[in-house]
Order: sequence, then C-alpha cells, then structure tokens
Amino acid sequence: MRYGLFCYRKTEGVILGGSPATKEGDVIKADLYDSRGPVLLRSFTVTIPAPEKDEGRKEAVLRALSGLAGAIRDVLGRIPWYGRVVSVSGERVYVDAGLESGLKQGQRLVVYRGGEVVKGLGFAPGTRIATLTLTDYVGPDGAYGSTGEAVKVQPGDFVELEK
Repeated sequence: MRYGLFCYRKTEGVILGGSPATKEGDVIKADLYDSRGPVLLRSFTVTIPAPEKDEGRKEAVLRALSGLAGAIRDVLGRIPWYGRVVSVSGERVYVDAGLESGLKQGQRLVVYRGGEVVKGLGFAPGTRIATLTLTDYVGPDGAYGSTGEAVKVQPGDFVELEK
C-alpha cells in the first residue's frame, strides 16, 4: 500500500507519498511550485513521528502527511487565484475556470496581459486589459463572460477576481 496526498489548484500542485517502508524518523519533502514560472514558492518537510499510544506506523505516517497538507493548504490559501482566457467570440470571453473553481455567475474578472514571475514571491500580473462579468458555465470547469472591451482580449491573457 502507498500512503499519499495530493493538493492542487489550477496553478499549483503538490504530490506527497510514502511507501510501506516509511518509518519513524524518515523525512518527507514537498515542493510547492507556481507553474506560471515555474517558480519554487516554498519547500515543506515533515519527519515521521513515533506512533502514539494505540497507533500503528501507518497512522503515524498519515498524521505526519495530514500536518504537511495543512501547512500546504495554508500557503495555497494566500496565493491569489488566477485563470486564463481560452477563446474570444464577439463580446464573449471564455476562461479555463468555472463552477469547480468556485466562480459564480455575476462575478467580475479582471483581464491582464503578460506579467512577471518574481522569484520566491510568485506571479505579478501585467497590464490591465478589460473587466468582464461571468454569465454562465461551460463544461465541468469553464465559463464565459461578456465585456464591451472583448476586442482587446486575447487567448492566453490572465484573469483574476476583481478586488
């Protein structure tokens, strides 16, 4: 049996795992990358603790992985969400995020062109191009919105929630 954990957001992913041979004192390392760079945002390590009373080795490993997952979720919660423009048709702008990403109809997204990956910090958006209002969903995790500024928008532009 493998022990493992996977944490994912559109731009950040972490896979953690251990083998049946994982034992007390072993160290598990996880690296969190921003794939827009790609840039290493943070490294995490956890040492497998000794099993507590009435706990086996498997439970001790899972407890350590759970603590590691909590630390990763905390960092992920502080990284701004973003999506990408997939297509533009008339005043409609299609993005690669939707219901599964937590977007809601009527939300406003800001469209940016370009940006810069700042080492150790992450992505800093470029020039503001337009603002669009989400109209409806497409597929399991896509959406579209409308904007009178759609002629300025291009596939590959970034979108983020309006603040």
